[in-house]
Amino acid sequence: MTLVPVTPGGPAATPPVYAVEDIPQLEFEVILDAAIGQMDIDDYLTTRAQQISAQFSIWLYRIDPPLEASGDGRPGVLLVIEPDGRGNFSLGKEVYRPGTTYGWQAVALVRDQQGTSVRLWSPMLYFRTAPVATVVPELVSPTARDLALELISVCADQLRARDALATRLRGLHLYGNYPSASDTFFCTPLTAEESIPYLPVNTGEEAPLNLIISLGRLMADVDALKQREAVAIAPEDLRSLSTRVYDLISQVPELTVLPIGRRISTLAAVAEKLAQPLPEDPQGVTMLLNEMLLAIDSVVAGGTTELNAGYTQMFAVYAGGVDDEVNRLFELEPELTAILGTEEALYWLEYFADQQLQFFEMAEEVGRDRLSKALLMDQLRENRWAIIEPDADAFRYLEGAACQVDTDRIKRLTGADTAQVERLQAEIVRCHLLRLADYLWPEIR
Repeated sequence: MTLVPVTPGGPAATPPVYAVEDIPQLEFEVILDAAIGQMDIDDYLTTRAQQISAQFSIWLYRIDPPLEASGDGRPGVLLVIEPDGRGNFSLGKEVYRPGTTYGWQAVALVRDQQGTSVRLWSPMLYFRTAPVATVVPELVSPTARDLALELISVCADQLRARDALATRLRGLHLYGNYPSASDTFFCTPLTAEESIPYLPVNTGEEAPLNLIISLGRLMADVDALKQREAVAIAPEDLRSLSTRVYDLISQVPELTVLPIGRRISTLAAVAEKLAQPLPEDPQGVTMLLNEMLLAIDSVVAGGTTELNAGYTQMFAVYAGGVDDEVNRLFELEPELTAILGTEEALYWLEYFADQQLQFFEMAEEVGRDRLSKALLMDQLRENRWAIIEPDADAFRYLEGAACQVDTDRIKRLTGADTAQVERLQAEIVRCHLLRLADYLWPEIR
């Protein structure tokens, strides 16, 4: 079993920056090692039951300023987060401080048949909270603040997808796990400094983590029942398992219409057998329990899909994502008009509509096999060089990868400085629009 942290965070050197109130939910992936499929079937099922019935938790650390180090060399644990009833790991926002770096790991506690416990650790991801008033200053209006925060979200989603497409076109593999990652990076650590970005492609083959946790408990109980003498297994024991399967499926009804629905349907069919009279042959009972274990394993072992499709499919997905992000921008037209004025807001909307059309036309060409991978990469390079020229006033407030504000200038402003505050608001919004324009076209090396 391998634990892969997904969001939020990145490598230690360049952790993403969040406002304290905007830190996304912690998410990780469980990858089950296909190599154990070479084992004897009974050993395989028992090992798998032990793995997926693990108890998962998340350990949160404060890195800078650090807490006192623990005995094993890790920083002191700030918080241990257990899953709620739905398998989600909720964060208490009150634990975070502005201008602070945090790290976190997913931890699985696995017990073998002898009751021995083993802890498995994921690599650590890092994220940083922004210093006070550096993401969006307090002085701006509520409309400008909400607009800036929404543009930050659009930019983060687009940056993640852009880097993922560039990674795929360079010939590296992408892995799609739980496609609800909401951060700039999907992090599969290769070394301490590297990560692979995530292209949001939901294949429908992935079992959500909360279902894996529930099925893990069920699989452990089925395996424990199997270890008993077949003659000691009562009909109500199997009917109870059948009921639990149907309860789990009813909690996630949308699974039945996704590709994973085929495996869910197989699991339901086995559950139906468990509700029937017991086979007279004790060996038949054991075979039935094995069938249930294999059906559960089929669902949970499909949690990771290698997105090894050709460049045509990858680009179609990316172009569709650009379409979605630009449409999000169109929905902000009233707020853009209020901050930038009618003329400039219209200019920006027309600019992004033109970019949207270019991606649509390129996707059509790629889909008709009129653009080879090499030609597609050439066109992406050319379009990147044609990005709108940065406005000096807007980029005065940029620092690194995040829109930072000149705090010294802010300190000199008051609510009475109406014209300067309005200019500042426009510059903040404009810098995010310029950044989004930059994030549409990937850097192809």
